[in-house]
Order: sequence, then C-alpha cells, then structure tokens
Amino acid sequence: YNSLTLNDYSLRKQVIDLLAKTSECTHDTIQMLKYLKQGITEYPDDPSFFNKIYDYYIAVQQNDLAYTLADSLSTIYPDSTLYNAAKVLPLVRMGRYHDAIEVGEQVLKVDTLNTDLHYYVGLSYCVMADSIKLPTSINSKSYRTKSKEKKDYYLKALPHLEQYRNKYPDDVDKWGQMLHDVYWGLNMGKQYDDILKILK
Repeated sequence: YNSLTLNDYSLRKQVIDLLAKTSECTHDTIQMLKYLKQGITEYPDDPSFFNKIYDYYIAVQQNDLAYTLADSLSTIYPDSTLYNAAKVLPLVRMGRYHDAIEVGEQVLKVDTLNTDLHYYVGLSYCVMADSIKLPTSINSKSYRTKSKEKKDYYLKALPHLEQYRNKYPDDVDKWGQMLHDVYWGLNMGKQYDDILKILK
C-alpha cells in the first residue's frame, strides 16, 4: 500500500516517516536513508527528517555528508540556528577548526545558551593553541609572537570551556584537561591549582 498512501498528501509526511522507521527496524539502511532524503527534499522546513539522517551520519563518522547536509539546508534557511549549528561538529571532526569557530561564534550570537557549541568552539581554540610549537630560544622574536598567538587562542577558549563546565560539572573527561592547559598557558595559578585537585 506504499504507493497508495504516499499519494494521499494529507498523510504523505507521516507515511514517509513511518517507512523510514520501518526500514530502520528491519536494518535496511539504504531504504531508510532513501526515505529520509525524500522527507528532507519534500519537507525541508521540518527538522525531524534532518535530525534523523544527520544523527546517522554522525554516528557512522560520515562527517563530510553530515556537513554537506547541514550546509545545504542552512543555505535555504540562513537564519536557522539548527542547521547552522549542525555544521560545527562535523567541521571539528574534519579538522576544519577555523571554520568551526567562525560558524559556531555566529550561531552563539543569537543562541548564547547552546552549550554544545561552547564546547566545540572552546575545543577548536585549544587544538589550534596546542598546534603552535614554540621555538627553543625564549629570546627570539618568533618565540614572543608564537607565545602571544598561543595565549590569545587560550583566552578565546576560556569562556567557552567554563560555560560548558558550569553546565556539565560532571563531564570532567571533556573539559578537565583542556581547562588545565588553558589555566597553565594563561598563568592562572589559583584556577590551575584547583583543577589539578580535580584531575588527580
């Protein structure tokens, strides 16, 4: 009865969703993705189809597909915090940290309480800080330049990571080591001592 019910446009969206769920239950991934893509194509303003296929791409580490999907929908709906925010995680996973920060910071201007974005932006700044290798001579001009660049990244990471820590104080595995590095890099002695106690 698939073709018959799909032609009933008063029920079409629900039928596509049901077919996708049925395919998932029977472990028919190809059919599931087919129906979810059909749902997104026909109902791009309904986030349910997007959420399901995006979560699938993220779960199986198909980060390029997750990004492309979110990016295509953010082009149609440029003011959507959902579609724009969804671009950040795959960008981080693909190592595109500058892009992740740019998108994340833009979304946070209108969605300041998006805790996951604070985490990913803070993580991106920390990765970029850690990628800076300081010259061996502390008297060299390049040492001062690179040291300042490293500290600037840590300064930018700090409020994002502390926001995430305040929201999820038990997720020490996620914020602990990064805040340890930030506090050390910024010579924040008291905070550094406090986090050492937490990490021990």
